[in-house]
Formats: sequence, structure tokens, C-alpha cells
Amino acid sequence: MGMMGEGKGDFDLDKTVIKGEAEGEPFRGPYLVIVHGPHERMRFELQPGENVIGRGVGSTILLEDQSVSRRHARLVLGQDGITMEDLGSKNGTFVNGQRISERINIGHGDTIQIGIYTLRLATKPGLEETAQLPPDWEGRTMMMEAPPDEETYTMMGEEAEAKGPAESVEAGESEGPGEAAEEGIPEVPEEAPEGGRRPIWPKVLLYTLIPILMAGVATYIYLGPLHKRPPHFVERSLERLGLIEKKTTHTEAATPVKQPAVGQEKTSPPPEIEKKPTTIPVFLDFASSPLPAKVYLGDEEIGTTPINVQRMLEVGKKYEVKGKFFMEEIGETYIQDETVVAGENDSLIKVLFRGPIGMMKVDALPRGVDLYLEGYFIYDPFKAKTAKIENLIFGKPFYLPYGKYAIELRGESELAGSGEYIKDIKYRREVIISEENPIVELNITDKDLNEFPIEVISIPDKADVFIDATNVGKTPYSGVFPTGEHTLTLRKDGYFEYKQEIKMDKNIPVHLEIPLKTTAAGELINAAKLLMQNGMWGDAVAKLTKVFESNPTAGETAQARYLLGACYMNLGNQEAAEGYFRQALENEETRHPSLLGLATLLNAGGKREEAIPYLVEVLLNSTDPEVTKEAKLLFQKISPLRSILYITSDPQGARVYLNDQLRTETTPLIIPDVPLGTHRIRIEKDGYLPQEINKSLTINDFETIVVKLRPAS
Repeated sequence: MGMMGEGKGDFDLDKTVIKGEAEGEPFRGPYLVIVHGPHERMRFELQPGENVIGRGVGSTILLEDQSVSRRHARLVLGQDGITMEDLGSKNGTFVNGQRISERINIGHGDTIQIGIYTLRLATKPGLEETAQLPPDWEGRTMMMEAPPDEETYTMMGEEAEAKGPAESVEAGESEGPGEAAEEGIPEVPEEAPEGGRRPIWPKVLLYTLIPILMAGVATYIYLGPLHKRPPHFVERSLERLGLIEKKTTHTEAATPVKQPAVGQEKTSPPPEIEKKPTTIPVFLDFASSPLPAKVYLGDEEIGTTPINVQRMLEVGKKYEVKGKFFMEEIGETYIQDETVVAGENDSLIKVLFRGPIGMMKVDALPRGVDLYLEGYFIYDPFKAKTAKIENLIFGKPFYLPYGKYAIELRGESELAGSGEYIKDIKYRREVIISEENPIVELNITDKDLNEFPIEVISIPDKADVFIDATNVGKTPYSGVFPTGEHTLTLRKDGYFEYKQEIKMDKNIPVHLEIPLKTTAAGELINAAKLLMQNGMWGDAVAKLTKVFESNPTAGETAQARYLLGACYMNLGNQEAAEGYFRQALENEETRHPSLLGLATLLNAGGKREEAIPYLVEVLLNSTDPEVTKEAKLLFQKISPLRSILYITSDPQGARVYLNDQLRTETTPLIIPDVPLGTHRIRIEKDGYLPQEINKSLTINDFETIVVKLRPAS
């Protein structure tokens, strides 16, 4: 069995290595043995009192690795047994897999984890013989820290054991009595020759013959039988051995060969030594959102988040980790893959599994219905999955993958008066759950099953919408109506009336997009608009004059008059244009475009003051964005550097002071040409409290001031 030689001086070898016992020797302990990590199976005998474990030079048990602190832990052998405590180490101390934070008692067979090392405590015989050094350590030189002028200790193999103790000790030194026996090597007495001295010639002869014999064997192995070699082989071989001078051929002389310098030996590059991977202890902190997930490190199931575990990881190696989310209500599993790579200085790695998962919360449902979901998940968008939601708890959210969902409520319906009932859809909606909209709430009552939403779009828009002969608005229109039978009607000047019967007995959205067909007058008006867009004003007038012969509606008549005013204004006939614009003022749809036409005519004729009131009415009341845009452009032409104030009061008829100057008009009034800056406005009316306002204006502002006066007490 291998052993460690002992040196001299104050260096205590027992701090580093404890040898295995020979068979039949009594138990020597207690001791720690490395069961995992570098120098596996190495023993450390424990001393009474304090035993410090660390990588510092003064440690009782020296473990050399950066994962071990200089003073990592302390193990004390006392009258009360053996205790263990951590000394504030960076990576912590673990006993039987549990991290310790205070002093604890330990016993036979307990495992201790210190950095990358796992050790086991033996206090009595019977522990597995893990302290025996591996066979391949036989005959190796062990490089260890030692004080200056001390010896290098050699692990001696079977050949060393065959020698006597005296041959292991240098000349002039001696072993103490019993030391060889303690190491498991029996002392062999030698008989000295007469005279008390041994003859020296046997040794001289032995040391002379052995090198000669070895050189002969090597030469034979290298050269082989001479008669089997080609000519000049012996000569070449002697040249390679350096025994004779090498003869240079013409070819060899042409190629310079770099020779080593005088006194420099020929060297060959050192063999590449495979670098063993570094393994370090790392804490892995796993978390997940928005719900717990099972965690797998490779094929090993770690547990359920949140969880913190320690594992030995190889530096720089990629480890695959998985988070498995399970959505119980729909029976769906989603797995998220992540990669973990440990750096040399990593002691904690955090991993967050964030699944593409949202929530649905149901606050109320009608009686007698079941909730069904049909989903197209974001990670599988082409495959629909249908699920019936069982054991639903109102107000408690349940989890769903991001995606598009159809929500259906199904209940029993009688089949055409037959007395038989089938499951039928009573309610249907489509929703999207996404990162921007992660939560969908449902609050559906019995009343909701008795109505349905409807959306109506017409081409062109702004058609009047009638439901059961009641005007409910203009297109585009959205509303909610009771289930049952309804008549939808659309009307728009220049187009034929549209009618459709709607029968709905369940709450399912109705979406209608209806192209309207033009009347004879409407076709002429549309043709005239196309000609006007191309600047063909005269041809447009010819089309528009035929509108009055096509039995037009009041709206079609007003529209034709407004378009004729626009055509004559562009043709330069101001009088005809003004006449048609004034006639078109009678219709609500053409009033504001006609006012804008009149303001344009008046401003072009130098009647700026008369144009401003028409322009202000358009700016205040028009709902057509195109008309409003043109009115603002005209205002910039009329008042390019100054602003306009429109002041009104409730009640009207109040006096207005602008910068302490009384205006001749009462409210409502228009004040043009107001310069930029801050202005003080005071409004008074008998029987009411006066009010003052400060207003800041910039270039080309149009400001509206509305004041509600309070009665005086």
C-alpha cells in the first residue's frame, strides 16, 4: 500500500494528507475523507480541538480551489462530540445537503460540502474504505507546500517498499525507532561484516554494470540485427547517435539546417496537456410569471417555482433548463426553454420563465348556460383548441395562452316547437389576449341574452339609419337592439332607399356593409363632381342643370345648387355664384359649404368685414373636417398677422371691454384684427356680476370665449 514519506523540521504533514491503514491495523480516527472532487479518497485526520478547513496556508485541512474561502469552516472535537460551523464563507457550508448558518453537531457518516469538495466524516470503523489512495498514485512525487530547506516527499510504490528503511534515508540521517513500523513497513535488520564496515566494491560494480547493460539493450532495440539493414545504415545510425561526424551530401549542403547553439541541447516541444474543465458550485434561482412552473435542468426535475437550488456546473458549458406551465382550466401545457452558462466568478444565476400567458376573469353568467372557449394560441396560430370551462369560480381568474378566442355561451333551445331541446349558442364574442391586453373580464347577465349589437356601414357614408321607422343616426352606425325581427332602412340624397329585414334570436354581433345605388339625379350629380375635379366647369354646369329635370329630392336640389355656385365662382360669374350659394343655405347639409363659398366671394370682392361672420359660423359649427380645413385656410388669408376673438355670454346682450375700451356691439360679437400679446377682457350686464378674463394671443389665432354670468345678490 502507498505511503507518504516524512520530512524534518516544524512542517506538519498531517495537516495535508493522512495515509490509509494497512490491513489488520487498528482504526485511526476520527477523520474526513474526500468522496467527490479533486484528490478523491484522500483522508484528513482530525486533531482534538479546533480544525480549520480552507485554502489558506494555516488551515488544518487544506483544500486548494477558488470555490473554497481562506477560512471556510471550523470543525471542533470536544468532550460534547464533534461540532461544525461556517466561518462566513462566500459559497457556504452544507451538511447532508442543507446549508448551515450556526454551529451544529455532526456524526459518523455525515457528508460535508465545501466548495467543489464533498467530504465524509468517519468516527469509527465500518465506513467504506474511501481513504485508500488510488493505485495510479503509486510511485508519484507529491508536490506540496513545505517550509524552506525541507524535503520533497515521494509516494513510494511496491519497489520502494521492497527496499530497506535505510535506503530511503540520506547518508548521515537516521529514522527514529518505530517510525517505519508506523508507516506499515517492517524493519529488516542487517548483519554488518566483520570489522563493522561493509566493503564498497559491490556497489561500485553494480552502479558500473547497470548503465552499460541498459545502453546495450537500447542500442539493439534501436539498430536491430546488422545483417538485415541496408548499406551505410550503421554509419547513418552512428551519425544520428553523434558518435561520428556526419558526412554532408550535395543535396543536404544546398539546404541550410539550423543547428542548436553551442552547449544547447536539442529540445522537442512539450506535449499538449489537456486542460480539465473547472467545476464550481452555483446557486440557481428560478422564478416564473404569471403562474408557477415546473423546472427541469436537462432531464432532472428540480421542483416548482419559486425555487433556489445549488448545483455543480462546469464553467463555460451551456445547460438547458425548461419551465413547464400547466393551465388547468383548458388542459394546456406550455414549455419555455432557457440556457444557463456559468462564469468563473458566478455564485448565483437567476432564471425567469415568462410565459406568453394571460388571464380571463368571469364575474357573472346567466343561469342555465355553459362557457366554451375556442382559441388560436400565439405559439400555434393555425390550430384551434376548444374547451368547456368546468368548475368555474366567479371573480377568480384562470390562465390562458396569448391568442385569439371565441367566447360562447351555450344553453338549451326548443327545436321548432317539437318539444325537443338542443344545446344552442346563446351568446358569442371574439376577444384577443395579448401582452398589451393580458386580462379579459366577462360580466354577462340574463338581459344580455335578449339583445344583440349591430354595426352598419354604407358606401358612401352619412346615410340616415332607420330601425323600425325610427331614425337612430347616420352611417357608420353602432348600436344595440332587442332580439327579434327588425327592419333596417338607409336613406341618402342621390341614392335609392335601402331596406333589409333582420331576424336575430341570440346575442351575436351583426355587421353590415351596404353599397348604395344612385338615383337618376344622383348619377348626374356624381358625374358633375368628376368633371369639376378635372377643372371642366362648363361641362359640369350642363350636367347639373339636368338634375332639376330628374325629379330630385330636396337634398339633391340643394346639392346641385351648391355645386352650381362653386362652378360659377371658378368661371368668374360672381353674381350667379352668390345666388346659388344663398339658395343652398336652406338645407342643413349644404349650409356650411355654402357659407364658406360666400365668405370666399366677399373676401375676393374686398368685403373682408362682411366675410368674417360667415367664416366664424363655419369655424364654430361645421362638423365636416374638409369644410373646416378650407375655412382655416381662408382665415389665414383674411387675417394673416392678427387674430379674431369671438365672445358670447349667457345671457346674451352683455357689454364687452377690450383693454378697458368699450366695444359698440354686445354679446355675441366678433372682434377682428386683434394683435398678438395678452389682452384684458371685461364683460358686464346689469343685474349680474362682472367677469374679467386675460387672454394671450399669437399670430393668426381664432379664439372663442364663452362666459356664464352669475346674478348679483
